[in-house]
Amino acid sequence: MEISNPSQHHADAFQLLGYTSGPTFYYLPKGAKMVIALRSDQHVEGKLISIASKQWWEQNYGGDWRLAANAMIQLSYRVGIFNPDRVRGRGAWWDNGISTLHIGNRLIVSGEEKELGSSTHYIYEAAEPIRINYKNPLTVGEAERFSKICDMLTWEQKISSRYLAGWCAIAPICGALNWRPHIWVTGAKGSGKSWTAENIVTPIVGDIGLFVLASTTEAGIRQELGHDARPLIFDEIDGSGEKAKARIDSVLDLARPAASEGKAKLLKGTVTGKAMSFKVRFCAAFFSIGVAATRSQDESRVTVLSMAVGFNPEKFKLLEGMTAELITEEYIQRFTARSVRLIPEIRESYRIFKAAAAKLLGNQRAGDQIGALLAGAWSLHSDKAVTVTEAVAWLNKEDWAENKANGEHTDEIKCLSHLLQSIIKSPAEGSMRDFSVADLVDMASGRKYSPDNDRNSAINTLGMNGLRGDPDGLVVSSSHSAIARLLKGTDWDKNWKLTLGRLAGAYPTRRAVRFGSVRTHGVTIPYDKEEDDLDR
Repeated sequence: MEISNPSQHHADAFQLLGYTSGPTFYYLPKGAKMVIALRSDQHVEGKLISIASKQWWEQNYGGDWRLAANAMIQLSYRVGIFNPDRVRGRGAWWDNGISTLHIGNRLIVSGEEKELGSSTHYIYEAAEPIRINYKNPLTVGEAERFSKICDMLTWEQKISSRYLAGWCAIAPICGALNWRPHIWVTGAKGSGKSWTAENIVTPIVGDIGLFVLASTTEAGIRQELGHDARPLIFDEIDGSGEKAKARIDSVLDLARPAASEGKAKLLKGTVTGKAMSFKVRFCAAFFSIGVAATRSQDESRVTVLSMAVGFNPEKFKLLEGMTAELITEEYIQRFTARSVRLIPEIRESYRIFKAAAAKLLGNQRAGDQIGALLAGAWSLHSDKAVTVTEAVAWLNKEDWAENKANGEHTDEIKCLSHLLQSIIKSPAEGSMRDFSVADLVDMASGRKYSPDNDRNSAINTLGMNGLRGDPDGLVVSSSHSAIARLLKGTDWDKNWKLTLGRLAGAYPTRRAVRFGSVRTHGVTIPYDKEEDDLDR
């Protein structure tokens, strides 16, 4: 019998999705509405009855499990290769130009409820329902009240208020966005950081949020999210010691691909020799005293919001009262409903803010990050997408000097700055003292007057650390182990020679030169170029 569409051959009980290497075969049972993967040798009675009932198999294959297994495998080959990226979990999605909200047991497509399985290309798996109300969204006036709450917090930079409000607005719909920005709220004890996490961000995000603490690992987050697109709120991400640092670094490694709706996947090796691929989608809000997102690739995906110490007690009491009155269960539900309703407008606002911010700051990645946060903030002030004129006006109200400076600080400038600010002990005036590398270079080169003994000590100390303060420039060894120690934990601890070589005017030494008792090649950075770069 000729079967024109193998994937629909058993549509009364399940759908054949195809296969991947291994081979592994994929099925979508009509009852469970969850994708089931079986290897060839797993097509046995105990597994097949998870796809359809025993009665169904007896009715269609006379109880011959070998015949049934052969049919399923051969039909799956005819369906073709299956792309696991078609599987989508809970959260908001952009499905071929249509906003779709998956709440676990049903879909909300452009404001209308539909059963799971009603989509064409993507497969929305059943999951534990998330309590999200898509009806009765907040009005503009009601939404603006949340922005005012954020304004009352003690920020070191005024724009942090808009960033926080914007992140909260787009967090529930992060899966429907092309860019999912992360924020890192930091502040000393007494700044209100923890209070903000517990009383503003965590409640307003609602049930769709994944809230984790302290020792949570990258694997735990990845496995808990699965195919979901949900916001992550990570409080007290601080940690001391190498083990904690490694854990935090692994979480940031996961956060990087989560920000972008690109084709890149996260691959993990397995004991079977076959890699497992993951596509994570979340936007995160981290809270801690210190900020661990210091690598250049993190800075373009994580916006740091710094809170200042010194909250006025009367102002804080007023803030507490306003927050408790505003952020009720009903308000939270309607806040999320507003974001869901405005998915098309927020996407368009992102496109416009992204272009305007990139042009203003001269940095495309900054446009992605700032554009998404401001699109969320704008959605609390208008029911329509922002216009180009309105976006430019919003941007012109802010002071972008620091952002422009950050954009000008290339990797090579950051690497040089890190070296010059590193602290080294050196004898001076009869005792061991702490000096920055920059001070020692000035002393060794004669650019700063020092007694002969102190100058000689500076020359010796620099040499032992793979550095020379020559009269015409700073010379950095290309292979000295001490340089690797000074740069440990940075992006440049293995490739500083190439990085520093990109500085304007820098050039490699013609032959090996002496650094203390060691001779290696190096990179010379003329002092005028060094100062020009660091003063930019």
